[in-house]
Amino acid sequence: MMTYMNDLSDMASPQSLQADVELLTAQTVTLLPDSLDRAQLACQTVRSAEQWQAYQNAIALFGLQQWLAERGIDIADGVETCSVYDQAIAGLLSGVCQLQIGQFKVCLIPLGSLTDDHIAVPRATLELADYVPHLFIGVEVQAELNRVTFWGSLRLDTLRDRLQEHPDLETDDNWVYRIPQQWFHPDPNAALLYLRCLDATAIARIPLMPAVQANPTPLQANLPILRSRLQTSQRPLWKLLPWSQAIALYQQPALALDLLQPEIPAAPSTQTNPGINVGQWLQGQLDNVAQTLNWTLLPSVAPAFRSAAAFRQLHPSLAQFEAVLHSLSIQGIDIPPHARGGYANIPINPQQQARLYVVIWDSSTTHEPAEWTLLVAVGALPDQPLPPAITLQIADQEQVLDRQAFERNATNTHLYSAVSGAWDERFWVTLGIDGDRSIALPPFVFNPTDFTHSF
Repeated sequence: MMTYMNDLSDMASPQSLQADVELLTAQTVTLLPDSLDRAQLACQTVRSAEQWQAYQNAIALFGLQQWLAERGIDIADGVETCSVYDQAIAGLLSGVCQLQIGQFKVCLIPLGSLTDDHIAVPRATLELADYVPHLFIGVEVQAELNRVTFWGSLRLDTLRDRLQEHPDLETDDNWVYRIPQQWFHPDPNAALLYLRCLDATAIARIPLMPAVQANPTPLQANLPILRSRLQTSQRPLWKLLPWSQAIALYQQPALALDLLQPEIPAAPSTQTNPGINVGQWLQGQLDNVAQTLNWTLLPSVAPAFRSAAAFRQLHPSLAQFEAVLHSLSIQGIDIPPHARGGYANIPINPQQQARLYVVIWDSSTTHEPAEWTLLVAVGALPDQPLPPAITLQIADQEQVLDRQAFERNATNTHLYSAVSGAWDERFWVTLGIDGDRSIALPPFVFNPTDFTHSF
């Protein structure tokens, strides 16, 4: 016998609850611009081969947040701790796991369409205790239309009953189980009723399928080789690892971060990792990589140009940028008038972003021809508190060139670092977060004569 809150004793018949819970028929949500921006930011640091999956997961998550908010259910606290914001596994799951909604652990399953007879759910949700949910919710993601449709749900206890009759589930190489779509309750409002009325303790969160014996030893032994292959390949990780080794990534997030974060020093292939071509900034252009990562190009740093009132109105971020330049000038760093700057907002946790300013210029001289300079400043967004425990590191292909960290009780508001090199040199910028996480940006390259971008 199941037990429920509000003395509701029969969830097998949702009709019995309609007198107590409002029946809502809307199933499709068009995402607000803020939700789309959050989805893009959430998957920015995910390896490119897994980035589309991470983006679909994020779209499903923020679509659900909107859908539930319209119905009086706030899941903001649960969003912060779900897999979308777990840098180690965000792109390795074909769904959103560890989402806390009230008493419930929920798994969102994003789909491109509903034409398949079977639904692919992350294998971890049926084998690994930390990932087992009370409830699966199916989400049709139409990323090109910026909308999602909630089409059904499946409770874990219902799935357990189904498996007693049909114990064999198909598995795929991409670390999923295939569950018949007909096992899902087709009315998305049923999921809403469960979340409002069902006592989550009535559903035991225990793995339903026997777990494959994890074997992390080959993964750990071959970590440098595998990491190198990932840096030069666009193949998804599931094509390179069997499930028996992948389990170790889910159970040991530090191992996943070690594998998926670029090694410094590192020398990725120019063909597969073209980097951000800041040389084009001198031509007033952003390349495709910078556009994809939502960089904003600032006009000339020449003081006379920046002083124009119209310019200030067009560029609200200029005041902070001028403060950065003024601070640098006090420290004796001379930035020439022909330099160009840009900035990007980098998510460091679900509630906070850091702002990364980059200023570049051609520093060639008669004695040192074909040289460029990269200056990086990182701090808070305007009118926001300083991000906690951030470090700034710049490396070239061979070594770490500089590393800066906020000092305790320091009065400065930004970390600064500047490096110079030949035109064909590239530099890697890495932000360290809270001492145990890092965000590695694509390399910065300097080729002002490259016009391969498109608009």
